[in-house]
Amino acid sequence: MFRFLNSKKLRITSLMLVLFAVSKMSFAQFDYEFWMPPIWQTGDSQQNAPSELFITTPFPTPVNVHVQTPDGTTFVFDGTVTSGTPLSIPLSTTLGQTNLYNTVISNNGLIVTASRPIQCVHKVSAFYNQTLVTLKGNNGRGTEFWCGSQTINNA
Repeated sequence: MFRFLNSKKLRITSLMLVLFAVSKMSFAQFDYEFWMPPIWQTGDSQQNAPSELFITTPFPTPVNVHVQTPDGTTFVFDGTVTSGTPLSIPLSTTLGQTNLYNTVISNNGLIVTASRPIQCVHKVSAFYNQTLVTLKGNNGRGTEFWCGSQTINNA
């Protein structure tokens, strides 16, 4: 029995398990559906502009992407993304951000769906307040969310 522990077969089996685990982790941020709650902003929207949604995919064939606000009417976008050609969707400061707290907001935030797995990142490219927030798909399901933000904004 102890010969098996030192055998080549055990090392190969261990290597296969590690490679399988690493391959699963490398696609952890890819999903078919993402939800972006409104990102907190202090009220001075110029410190949080420009803002964009950045979408990528590992697939070389076109992947259909649909982006909308929770109400389905304030903002609707349909497009495609392919590997090596990321999709950048410019957002207004009122579309993806809010300074309201403890309030249910149905016309802000975004829902992103795709025909194949994609990765979504919300990017703020302001001079003083740059952020990158990776959106979560099924891994981020829940009933309560915290807004991603920087609490001090004294530029």
